[in-house]
Amino acid sequence: MRLYKFKSHPNYDFYTCCSGNNEQYLLGFDEMDFLVLKFSSEGAFREITKEGKVDQNTLGMFDSLATEWISNHQLQMDTIAVKKFSIPSYGIQISDLPDILEEYLQNKANFSDEEKEEFERQIDLWRDNQSYVFDWAGFNVWVDQEGEITAT
Repeated sequence: MRLYKFKSHPNYDFYTCCSGNNEQYLLGFDEMDFLVLKFSSEGAFREITKEGKVDQNTLGMFDSLATEWISNHQLQMDTIAVKKFSIPSYGIQISDLPDILEEYLQNKANFSDEEKEEFERQIDLWRDNQSYVFDWAGFNVWVDQEGEITAT
């Protein structure tokens, strides 16, 4: 089963870290909640917890809140590798393709031969590069095979 790498991206308020026994964590905030996603050492999603609120006084301080939480839990910043997962109630998920390519695959009959050729080329390129889409509460980013954000 494919593992999807993800690295910390402070500019987008995402932090990734691991414990001594290789449990993996992804930290971020959704509206005003400080969220922590926990994954097993094999990359299986385990749980999501709310670790607090981000209010007007701390809104611009998510970096310090996240690094303090990581330190308090004796975790190390690191790249994580997780299996595909979805948390519909939070709008958080991993998708193999961007929405426009998924829409094409579900409605091929609605496209001209020229459009089909271009969409197929884009899908092949996307899959060859092992890119994926990470959705976080309506904010989606395109991520490459090394866990770097390549587009928003």
